[in-house]
Amino acid sequence: MSSTRPASPRAPATDPRRAGLLICAHGRDGGPGIAETHAAALAARGAVAEARACCLKGRPTVAEALAALSADRILLVPLLMEEGYTARTRLPDALDAAGAAGSRLRVAPPLGTAPGMAALLGARAEAACAARGWTPAETALLVVGHGTPRDPRSGAALDGQVARLTATGAFAHVGAAFLERPPTVAQAVAALPAGPCVAVGFFADAGSHGEADVPRLLAEAAPDAAYAGPVGTDPAITDLILALARNAPA
Repeated sequence: MSSTRPASPRAPATDPRRAGLLICAHGRDGGPGIAETHAAALAARGAVAEARACCLKGRPTVAEALAALSADRILLVPLLMEEGYTARTRLPDALDAAGAAGSRLRVAPPLGTAPGMAALLGARAEAACAARGWTPAETALLVVGHGTPRDPRSGAALDGQVARLTATGAFAHVGAAFLERPPTVAQAVAALPAGPCVAVGFFADAGSHGEADVPRLLAEAAPDAAYAGPVGTDPAITDLILALARNAPA
């Protein structure tokens, strides 16, 4: 179904208030997790005509959520951090299986690719610095994602956000680290300049990776580092989702 693939042509911005919104997560504990919170927030604000959350692993499925939306046009935002296998294969396959082809549906790029993500990562890091009495200009920032050696695209979105953060010059150094591919947290910490370090999790939800694995690995490599938590739980993510929906390609 070519109309649901990421390589679609750019379309004019859509008014989400006249459309239904579907936020599709990978899935956490058999459900959409934080995607439901973001969908409810946007619906309560009247930012969209209607909003639903679904997941690729659990329920409601993509097909079930689409069937529950009555709007003539549906904007789908993947609550995923990378344009890897899940975004480029599993999601389009789920849409194909749901019979979602046609002009009714527009699919946005994954959340992790949003241009505004860098500012949000930086804001969370700056808040963690303030809590420790650190100056961002003297602090190294480490953005930690999942990553996988099985997909060459895994990590590209994180690297892009790191480049955006580096360009701001707000931090002494900005680096990337991954759980399942190099540089690992330990390797990335070893490459940082001397001084304080703050880390932010590049995760869409507060799952085991963002809430347990990153803090544990960070404590082993840099006991004095501050951890700002997974970015996907930040309330400001709701606005990034809306921006992606508004500019979803046809």
